[in-house]
Amino acid sequence: MKNLLFFMFLLPLVLCAGSLDLQLNFAEDGDCGFVSAPQRSRVPVHTVNVLLPSGSKVLDYTFSFAPGRMAEKSFEELNGPWVSSAGILDSQPRRGNSSGYSYLGLRHWGDLCFASFMVLPYDSAGGIWHDSAKLSISYRSAPEARNIIPSTFSKASFFVNSASLHQWYNASQNRNYDFLVIGTPELYNELSAWQSFRQSQGLSVQYADINSILANEVGANDAEKMRNYLITEYALHPFTYLMIVGDYDTVPVAYLTPEPDGVETIPSDFYYCDLSSNWDTDSDGRYGEYYAQSGEQDWQVDYTPEIFVGRLSTNNPAEINTIANRIVAFESSDDPYKQRALMPAAFLNYMDEPDPGLPQTDGAEYVELAINTVLRAYDCDTMYEQEGVVPSYPSDYPLDETNFNSLLRGTDYGIINWSAHGSSTSSSRKVWMEDSNGNSIPEYWEMTWMGLVEKQSFNGITVSGGSVIFAASCYNGLIDDDESSLAEFALIKKGVGVVGATRTGWYKPGWINPGWGGLSSYNYHFLENYAEAGYSLGAAHAYANLLHTQYYLFGDPLDSGGIIWPELQNVYTYLLYGDPAVGHNPMPAPEGEILVYIPAGDVDYRLINSIREESGMNVIYSNRLIPDYDYIADFEAVFCIMDTYELADWEKDILVDYLDAGGKLYMEGDISWDSSDPLLGKFEVEEPLDIAISIHSIHYPQKSWDYEDEGFSYTVLVPTPEGGATPILFANTMEDSPYCIGTVNSADGYHALAAEFHLQLVVDEAGDYDSYSALVQTILIELDLLSGGSANGDAHSPEAIVQLSAWPNPALDNINICAINGAKGSYELDIYNIRGQKVNSLLLDAKNGYQTIWNGRDKSGTSCPAGIYLIKSGGLSKKLTLIK
Repeated sequence: MKNLLFFMFLLPLVLCAGSLDLQLNFAEDGDCGFVSAPQRSRVPVHTVNVLLPSGSKVLDYTFSFAPGRMAEKSFEELNGPWVSSAGILDSQPRRGNSSGYSYLGLRHWGDLCFASFMVLPYDSAGGIWHDSAKLSISYRSAPEARNIIPSTFSKASFFVNSASLHQWYNASQNRNYDFLVIGTPELYNELSAWQSFRQSQGLSVQYADINSILANEVGANDAEKMRNYLITEYALHPFTYLMIVGDYDTVPVAYLTPEPDGVETIPSDFYYCDLSSNWDTDSDGRYGEYYAQSGEQDWQVDYTPEIFVGRLSTNNPAEINTIANRIVAFESSDDPYKQRALMPAAFLNYMDEPDPGLPQTDGAEYVELAINTVLRAYDCDTMYEQEGVVPSYPSDYPLDETNFNSLLRGTDYGIINWSAHGSSTSSSRKVWMEDSNGNSIPEYWEMTWMGLVEKQSFNGITVSGGSVIFAASCYNGLIDDDESSLAEFALIKKGVGVVGATRTGWYKPGWINPGWGGLSSYNYHFLENYAEAGYSLGAAHAYANLLHTQYYLFGDPLDSGGIIWPELQNVYTYLLYGDPAVGHNPMPAPEGEILVYIPAGDVDYRLINSIREESGMNVIYSNRLIPDYDYIADFEAVFCIMDTYELADWEKDILVDYLDAGGKLYMEGDISWDSSDPLLGKFEVEEPLDIAISIHSIHYPQKSWDYEDEGFSYTVLVPTPEGGATPILFANTMEDSPYCIGTVNSADGYHALAAEFHLQLVVDEAGDYDSYSALVQTILIELDLLSGGSANGDAHSPEAIVQLSAWPNPALDNINICAINGAKGSYELDIYNIRGQKVNSLLLDAKNGYQTIWNGRDKSGTSCPAGIYLIKSGGLSKKLTLIK
């Protein structure tokens, strides 16, 4: 798990003699994971991945903490147990962890070679926090080794020394094909339409006969034979996608063992996704056992995805043909239903049930977070529990099987995602129907089990659209049974991709956000990757797996006691049925991330969504518990929404380092702008104590925003003498004189914007250009994240468009598009859908004032479906969102 501000600074790189010296800086509540074993102190642990030249071997390493200080907090919270439909996994309580580290071993991602460490910078015995450590690595490299960046690798910040990536590795490689299909020849003809479509996207398809593979390859079992074939093929031409066509009895599935020395095996195709690992490092016949350090169990498993894998799990030619044609129809369609989601969620357990002390776990908590963040561009139908002693949140439909079947059979949804208890053929609700003895404690005899999803739910469907389905229930994807599982049957009848568990999935009681880990976090990150980031299904699945092994798979580096392996079981058991290339986007994904830090308040969805829409970057929100963001040095900008929170000294130190490295920082709140403060002095602004104002509106050249006056008193900002700060935003009060309430300092190699107002109080008038999003856009421009010119910009006329603006965004249909600082001449704007297909073109010139309107239609005048679009002109682009 990751939280705010884990900063790593790379000292000057010394490549001679094969050595690296790195300075690692750690912040409390940092950008990291947490010890996750039940009944262990929940303290932050960091994963440190150090890139090495291809073919390297680690000869030696040294790790040493700098002298520590008293920590700001005690980290007394103990982790809860793991819970599934089958039972509870818990440990004996033990408080206290000692600072330390463990070497996880040399790992590989295709040709990429890296050393991985797990670091705990906190010693609970003395309450000591270590802010930094020094890591030195000596290695031997192999110059003759291949050094190709795999096509499945997308984020250099995965490594602390990311600047070395293009120094040691090349970004391209010739290959004969992109897509490998493994099955039996009698099924190939059923894929002819699918093959033609994929090839029209530029994906070359190659077929391989599983019978020939098993007859000619060597291995301890059929799964190992198939994997050895994949390793050979990948070395010759590193392809991206693998689609398995056939059930487990035709194309083998691997059996992995997440529990160290465990007996239960998990059917998994993840074994074929990660081709660079030694899955049975300890040669005990158990594949993929959890380990906490190098030398333990299967410690040479690195969890990196060399290829993206999916499976059409049926041997029936007619069913293969139906699924393949449905995939083509789904991928070719611009129907608005693809931006619609059905989200049923049941209670997984009630308070003090099934054991005393367990917090309540309502699947609606997950859904509410998802629909306000990663599914915000979707029209979501919610179904929550309304029966029993404790009802859930209000929902669009009461949660029951009749309602689910009616919606499934009569309404098309692009995404279907249920959360409930499960079996191989169904998912069920557990309802506390009555408190018969009046003790306010849910006992087992007061529970009633009710159906929610059955295999027969997918019979009688009257609509034709395909769906991406995540079945967040145990055993829904049981692949190794004579009858098709619920997930397999859903793929045959409705899906283009279905994620289902081949065995037990484990959840964390009391889950409220992704930082808790467990099944709901896994589910959330899959949707985040697919629905928001626009990854293909295979990439969304593989990156959810990788993220879990990086940020949730933590124990104490010095004590591997407790139970940690259930998180690894979630990675192994959730298998992707379907085409891994669904959602394949030939256009590059948006680059860059912006951090929104709100340490003392609730998430501000309006701010997060506006930054995403205006910048086109991913936005990470943190209040300590939300994961999935990288080291602060890699953020394009940081928004600090302080409210009444006072930054700790260690937080200020990290932000000072961030600015000194050229960072871009926005800060607002009840702040005393002290120019002598190490951090606040970076803004080069002061506040005269004798001037306090109220705010009725905010002004910027040619723009203004209404402001909710709630009786607060604000202080006027004044740039310090001889400083580099410039006034940019002004308050309109009851008097005529405007007062400065926003400055930006960009004279010292960084951008620091001080705001003496609260963004939450800015009025957002729907459809109005001078709206909340336009203010966020203005801030992004002033931080030099958008090249839109500013009140302080150069006076000369630009020679081309320097920024595109669009409002309202998202919109139902008409979107105003404007070229900011457009030069003389005319410009053609091209509009692309998320698959990279050009749907329309528009013209900007002086006659229309470099403004135009896109009516949400393509060249033929047909309304475009809801979804994400991109307007491009030259090297500039901007993301648009249509909603229905």
